[in-house]
Amino acid sequence: YGYLYYKIGLILTSFMIGLFLGSIYITKRLDAIRNHFGVFKKIQVSVTLYPLLLPFIFLFITRSDSLKISWLGANIIFPLLPIIAGFIGGLQFPLGNKIYLSNESLAGKVGGLTYGIDLIGASLGAGIVSAFLIPIIGIFQTCIAVSLLNFSVLLSLSFHKGDLRI
Repeated sequence: YGYLYYKIGLILTSFMIGLFLGSIYITKRLDAIRNHFGVFKKIQVSVTLYPLLLPFIFLFITRSDSLKISWLGANIIFPLLPIIAGFIGGLQFPLGNKIYLSNESLAGKVGGLTYGIDLIGASLGAGIVSAFLIPIIGIFQTCIAVSLLNFSVLLSLSFHKGDLRI
């Protein structure tokens, strides 16, 4: 069991490192970005495409007969994947707050609302994916389903002119 908890800790830590790096990167550039909504949509494209890359990476690692590739996959590539996912999420959250925050006097309310919605979405997503989707349809099909869900978000963003207020 210790090995399992070690790997789960590694995945969570890697994801948090990615969140930190992505949020620091975008926060330092928020004032220089001219079209926040356009950048947000571009980030949503990466959120849509990233799950589609995962099955190919997993297949490459698992189908290789090379011990070096197997070791590289388990110890380097696999821990990097959550960093990339976290980085993308770290880019999107502060940028979404910037877009949503049109009235600076509502900063506390907007920050609390977006953070709460983010937590609810993360909880529901983690629960649904781990309890239902992966056991029922498998990892590869779950990656496709997640990508399709994010594509629907991208489509809905395409119909907006940049006003994300609820």
